[in-house]
Amino acid sequence: MTDFSIIIPTYNHPDLARNAITSVLKQQGVTVQIIISDDSVNDEIASLCNSFSHENLLYMHHISTHNAAENWNYGLGFATGEYVILMHHDEYFQSNNHLACLKNKFDTGADIVISNISVTINQKQKKRFFTKKAKSWILRHPAMLFAFNVIGPCACVAFRHSCLQNFNAELSWLVDVEWYFRCLSRKKVTYINDLYVGSQHGHQGQISLEINVLQALKKDIRTIYGLPYCTFSIKLNLLFYRIIQTLKYFRR
Repeated sequence: MTDFSIIIPTYNHPDLARNAITSVLKQQGVTVQIIISDDSVNDEIASLCNSFSHENLLYMHHISTHNAAENWNYGLGFATGEYVILMHHDEYFQSNNHLACLKNKFDTGADIVISNISVTINQKQKKRFFTKKAKSWILRHPAMLFAFNVIGPCACVAFRHSCLQNFNAELSWLVDVEWYFRCLSRKKVTYINDLYVGSQHGHQGQISLEINVLQALKKDIRTIYGLPYCTFSIKLNLLFYRIIQTLKYFRR
């Protein structure tokens, strides 16, 4: 069995996609399946994939439904590796032994392995404010992720194929956090503080820059309240997060 399946959902932006794919192809000491789930409006991503000679690079065209999570789920459906990562096209592994380090942790019995995140906004490094101790504590209490997303983007989460879950396509702003909560709940989670995923923000077409945050948040909270696992703790964390986002909005 292949060690890792890396799913890269794409929507245009071949330059960013090239960077993501290249960072996977550079990985050493593991076997990799790369799945490109593409719902672009042109064939630039398809042409990019054809330029690589990697035999385990699978290009799959997804007919766009204008719902990003449905494209993510489409790609996840082709994963056959023992471990799985979903990496957006503006993310990349910073080191060539990233996957080997993850595999070492899986070999010790972990179900989920979380990497650290390095965010670049318009070519400037963004500071992260959570200490290793605080981040590790929140990861052990995943309901708190609804208030504090200490993980960052999806590529920071590696999981056993047996733990694979689809994203809730009814969500938009909280789609990743809700997925993290389900993935981490009742699982053995390991965090590697000195292993980084790079994430590039501020580029044209970034979903989080094109969405009405408060409107999307209100809708997502309503959806999550209707889910069977929504406890008082989750509701409390969502309330706190909504207050913070509202304050940010009116400070602009």
